[in-house]
Amino acid sequence: SYCDSAGIGRAAIKIMNAAGIVPVVANAERCCGHDALWNGDRPTFEALARANAAWIRESGAKRLVTTCAECYSMLKYEYPKVVGGWDGLEVLHMSELIEELVKGGKLRFSRPVELTVTYQDPCRLGRHSKEYDAPREVLRAIPGLRFVEMDRIRENAMCCGVGAYSNCDAATKFLQQERLEEAASKADHIVTACPHCRIHFSCYLDGKPVDPLPELKIVDLTELAAQALG
Repeated sequence: SYCDSAGIGRAAIKIMNAAGIVPVVANAERCCGHDALWNGDRPTFEALARANAAWIRESGAKRLVTTCAECYSMLKYEYPKVVGGWDGLEVLHMSELIEELVKGGKLRFSRPVELTVTYQDPCRLGRHSKEYDAPREVLRAIPGLRFVEMDRIRENAMCCGVGAYSNCDAATKFLQQERLEEAASKADHIVTACPHCRIHFSCYLDGKPVDPLPELKIVDLTELAAQALG
């Protein structure tokens, strides 16, 4: 199911384990609060931020890794405004960690993935956080993968159409149609680094698109990288 984002978490654990990393996984973890904040419910966001910050600090971890572009944006930029900073804790998107591990020789992709893909820049990872290169470096490191850029990329990339689950209307559908047409003109798979982008594009494809679209599959970056481990 396109709503089964648990597979992304399992892929992240597989990648980290392959590099000799055993991450802390806490039962106390809650939603990062992104959707609450962007829908104007700041009290709920701040309560979530304080609760999450408490267990993160108690864990003693020095690096905080997320597979979600929106969690990354919240933890890196919004949480410090609420909890008073991280005191040396580093926040990483999974693409940044994978890039570091591959370049450092701690992770090797040994299984070719014979696909033609293009990449969707998530709003929160791209325009908000200015991280454009790490996901692309991961894609270029996967053997057998043919990576083709869309025409509108990086700071000019189009949104997936739905921000913080706050809107899903006719305008959204036309945005999604236009972006997926652009992707399908370049590749048969579109790679995302944000579970929300994956869900919203997949939902659109499973519904009634405005116009017919060529065959196009949505793939998560972390799951794709885990597949390349063999």
